[in-house]
Amino acid sequence: MTQIPQQQAESSKMTQIPQQAESSKMIELPKQPDPQPPIKTWDVKFWITSTAGSYTKTKGEFTYLSTNDEGKTIAIDQQITRGIFRCEFRINELLDSQWFGVMKSTLKVPFGKDPSFQPYSKSCLIFLSDGRIWQNGNDAEGNEYMNTGDIIAIEVDMSAKPRTAKLFINNQLQPLYMSGIPESIQFFFFFYCKEESLTVLSLKRLEQPTPATVEDPEEIQWTKN
Repeated sequence: MTQIPQQQAESSKMTQIPQQAESSKMIELPKQPDPQPPIKTWDVKFWITSTAGSYTKTKGEFTYLSTNDEGKTIAIDQQITRGIFRCEFRINELLDSQWFGVMKSTLKVPFGKDPSFQPYSKSCLIFLSDGRIWQNGNDAEGNEYMNTGDIIAIEVDMSAKPRTAKLFINNQLQPLYMSGIPESIQFFFFFYCKEESLTVLSLKRLEQPTPATVEDPEEIQWTKN
């Protein structure tokens, strides 16, 4: 009978688990942040005064179809003076360009005229479908292009100092925004080409600004002269 040395026998009876295995028994996961509660919003009943021109409107909704090549600036009647409001549009058919923006309350831009030209431009902020922002003859580029099917939203904060207007495309905040907008504004849209179409979807009042961030935001200041 061959005897196993005592030290070797003892080690053969019990295999020691490396200390690292002890630490693998419990893994602490990072604590997840608590989900943010949804922002409270309230639907605001709105209306748009009908003006004769080269377009048709779908009965029972605010869907507009251009029937001829003519510049058409149409404003939502509600005048916004305080609080946080968000107006949403849907581009049903984009052939050339459509514009969305805010204008100084009571401004009238006749059909056939261009809100980017004076004397209207000094009282209008325009988000163009080609990614530019325009006001009073000054423009900057850097937002995404708009396309058929996109949901366009403009959110104004009349409580901020200075007052701001921000653009969302399909719920994505865009980098170019405007500060120093007038103390009383109206939302508006502009379309031109025959067969272009869009819908005003909603006007909402918000409890607080939409919590959204964007890389390299750029502030454009409203100019009066």
